[in-house]
Amino acid sequence: MSTRILFDADPDKKNPENLTSEELFDIKKDAAISLTHDIFYADGLTVYDVEKKSFLKPEVDYGFVFQDTIATEQSAWPCYRNLEFYNNYNLLRVDYRVYGDILTAADFNNIQKTTTETNILVTELEKIQSHHISSKAAHQATIDAEPDRIVLRNSRGTFNVSEPKSDYEPSIKKEMDQETWERENTDQNLQEQINTIRYSVFANVIPGETTEEEFKILYLSFDGKAYVASNTEKSHKSVIGITLEPISFNGSTDGEIEVIKSGQLIGFSGLIPGASYYLGTNGGLALREHIPSTSFKVFIGVASSDDTLEVNIGNVETDPISGSGNVELGLESLEVTQIYSRDKLFITNDTVQGRRQKKLDIGFSYLSEHSQVAHFDTDEFDQYGEPMFTVTGERILANEQQGIPITLNNSVPYVTDAKALYGKFRLQKTFPASDLFAIDFWMNYKQNADQVLFTLSMGSDIFQLEVTEKEPPYNTEKPDGIPYNSIPTDGIWYNTPEPGRTRLTRFHNNIWTSQDIILDGGDGGFEQDQWYHIGLCKNNDTLFIYINQNVMQFPVQSGNQEAIHIDVNSTLGDIAIDEFMVDPVTAEDFERFKTITVKRIPWASLDYKEKWTVFNVDDPSFFKTNIFQSADFKNAVMNILREENLNGDH
Repeated sequence: MSTRILFDADPDKKNPENLTSEELFDIKKDAAISLTHDIFYADGLTVYDVEKKSFLKPEVDYGFVFQDTIATEQSAWPCYRNLEFYNNYNLLRVDYRVYGDILTAADFNNIQKTTTETNILVTELEKIQSHHISSKAAHQATIDAEPDRIVLRNSRGTFNVSEPKSDYEPSIKKEMDQETWERENTDQNLQEQINTIRYSVFANVIPGETTEEEFKILYLSFDGKAYVASNTEKSHKSVIGITLEPISFNGSTDGEIEVIKSGQLIGFSGLIPGASYYLGTNGGLALREHIPSTSFKVFIGVASSDDTLEVNIGNVETDPISGSGNVELGLESLEVTQIYSRDKLFITNDTVQGRRQKKLDIGFSYLSEHSQVAHFDTDEFDQYGEPMFTVTGERILANEQQGIPITLNNSVPYVTDAKALYGKFRLQKTFPASDLFAIDFWMNYKQNADQVLFTLSMGSDIFQLEVTEKEPPYNTEKPDGIPYNSIPTDGIWYNTPEPGRTRLTRFHNNIWTSQDIILDGGDGGFEQDQWYHIGLCKNNDTLFIYINQNVMQFPVQSGNQEAIHIDVNSTLGDIAIDEFMVDPVTAEDFERFKTITVKRIPWASLDYKEKWTVFNVDDPSFFKTNIFQSADFKNAVMNILREENLNGDH
């Protein structure tokens, strides 16, 4: 068996020097075209028609032929030797990543021959240098010196050179030095072109998208044009680079724009030195931790300073949860060489309701088996499809499409979009008395006016959180004939708006007391259109009230035999509620509550911190497999039977 040796092999697709570009001339239809480098990746390869100024479409205008199976297996990416074009072209530019160049026996011979010739030249130069140094006459020469002298200086201080007898005399050496300098400089320029690949592409951006000059990341669309990329759009995965200069889009743009795919880019501000940056939204950069799990990830580069980015455009990462990323769309299915996840792996054709009912959803694990959670993604019931509370008033299940931004991040991909319960509704639940319980939910209130957000009743001990204003939003009549402002609008006299106050009121021992709530070290309470995480937890003789990163505690009576009642939004204000959890027998500690506040992950049966592998089907009666016939499975069953000593002697 022969051994294959490669020049500059790059099976991990990490070497920026393996990104290259070349031009093809006079391409004939259906001809297999070899590129300069022997083996190349299909992924990321682009073909640009220089005359028509547009990109060719793979599998429509050209295809890949002669797959290199060894390179494909070693890199887990399709690698090929040739391109085949389906039409005639005069001039094309191909940008691609090299897997490596095959080193043949002829290459070895050429290297050996070149090395031998170089050694001979070095030896000859050493001889001439020794002769020159030992020859005193050479350093005392006159203009009448004989031709084999190296150099002559005349009375004006300039050199006269004899007719050269070899390549090493000065007149020739000067020319050779010039050629060497030009060649080295050309090599350096070529290397820069390899490391910094520029594209002249069409960019068509929505008018008025931005008027400030910014670097923009572009992707290649099926129409052969480049557009601003966003990591939220699956069709934007074919990122081709970032604009070489900051640009502004204050109108329709349709022209040539240069982009860089690998190299140094200077002109940013506020970068974190050493941080890795990925594609964000609207052509911008994003830190990895700021990218939602629902968005794909494309590596852009590493910041070497606060204004410099070392660009090295990567491929779409395989998502550790969904497994989406490096897949190919076949005629009837997705074709992949492997399914891999760095964290969780979830394979299912079930609905989100089905997964929750089967206890196969992933998130923050429930406090106990008695925990009830209304997720509001598909209905108003708990995770098992059972009624959980009484709801009255107008409401809908809503998300961004209805103007309600969702604050929670899905820990695994859901079939349905996440939603919240929104409207002017009242939510009530009563459960048996307990010295340990937890109520946990998210709230977003929409109107800064007098409004009771929740009331918690434990017999004669009542806690109430309300948002108040000194004045209502407007008056239909002028009080005492004096308007609150000087300009009436459609017969309505508007009051001067004042910031809302968040107040906690308690009824205890037949006395009402109240206190203003100051959140997160600020100077006020709740704000409109903001999500707040609220927890009400009793632990024996103490009631804890959690709001985001804030905690308050109150002494309460233990052993209370009266039922617990929670009443949310009794004044029917305009609010949104999400992820409403009640556990009637378990308290929730503040550290866990704060973690949920930061992570914003929904409740679930399986703890998100574990590396779960879940294979879940909607209807088990339609699940078929032959793995139970494998020797490994049979041996595993036999080992279990032996360990448990079933049937006496198994």
